[in-house]
Amino acid sequence: MSKPIEFYLAIGAATAYVLNRAKDHTIIQRTIMAGVSYVLAYSLSEDVAAMVGWSEAIVGVIIATLAYPILDIATAFVSDRALIFDILKGRLKK
Repeated sequence: MSKPIEFYLAIGAATAYVLNRAKDHTIIQRTIMAGVSYVLAYSLSEDVAAMVGWSEAIVGVIIATLAYPILDIATAFVSDRALIFDILKGRLKK
């Protein structure tokens, strides 16, 4: 645990926000989305913070909260099989 406790509290709070925000999904989906948001925030925050010059905790919160809409869109896209088949058909015709 090389990061300060404030970092873990910040991304933990952002993860709780993600868990609460995904109410239209099942508890398993919500847990997976929150877990992925947490892992992304934990793993990417140090590098991104170094690039932008911001606090690692702030960057972690931003990553965790932005991961939710990205995951939500990806989940909706993957669950729409008809759309995927239409895209594949269009690509294969070229």
